[in-house]
Amino acid sequence: MTDPQNSAYDHHNERNLPMSRVSKILLFMFVIVFALACNFVTQPLNEAQEAVETARSLATAMPIETLQSFATAMPVETLEAIPSEMPDFENLADPQGEPLEEWNGIPIMPAATAGAESSGIYSFKADASVEEVVEYYQVLLPELGWTKLFSVPDTGSGAFLTYEKGENVITITVASDGEGTLVWLTSQ
Repeated sequence: MTDPQNSAYDHHNERNLPMSRVSKILLFMFVIVFALACNFVTQPLNEAQEAVETARSLATAMPIETLQSFATAMPVETLEAIPSEMPDFENLADPQGEPLEEWNGIPIMPAATAGAESSGIYSFKADASVEEVVEYYQVLLPELGWTKLFSVPDTGSGAFLTYEKGENVITITVASDGEGTLVWLTSQ
């Protein structure tokens, strides 16, 4: 048996091991959030690209007279609405409007102070800690029939929750913004 004081074994590594696991978990959370964020950005672009490809195939299959009639029959409002399908990330990162009481069947917590909605995403600021927001939704959503699919635990500066109800999936991303908490609800 070796003398622990004389051995090359470093007792401090025992304390660093859990930190190493925490670091790995945080890195994993970051990768997941990053991948989801990339999906939110690229999904509308992919849909737009598919629409362009469909239009090209229709254009080659239809006579020019038919295409000209489409152009004159489409209201200008429709053409102006197409670019608005992209999420407005600036407003979502700093919501300024009056918060809603409910969004897509999901109650907005009473501590909400401002809110903004854009293309399947609702964000709000709250005078609450990350822990309070997470607890609010972890208690409320199961009461409303939602089932937890996945969650990244509250780190003090952020958390990530995913719930499903039937065919609906809601993702709740919570982040401390220094003055309170910023919450993004994403419906899929």
